[in-house]
Amino acid sequence: MLVLGATHQSWLRNLVPREQLDRLLDRTIHVLRSLVPISPTMKYNTMVLERMQQHLLGVIPESDRSSFSGNPTYEVSPSD
Repeated sequence: MLVLGATHQSWLRNLVPREQLDRLLDRTIHVLRSLVPISPTMKYNTMVLERMQQHLLGVIPESDRSSFSGNPTYEVSPSD
């Protein structure tokens, strides 16, 4: 996903249509979120992809949304 994101920001962006990148990012983030309870590493991977999604597509990461939305939030602390 990181390579596709980098491609989308380069002169090669025509190789990765924005709609396809958005769909793949959403799907990958959804899968990673489902793994967060069993793997702390997945929490960080999810956060990285959410930040990339925000940067590339202007989407607010779910981890930045209010917990009142009913969506899980993932806080990072130095002890994690």
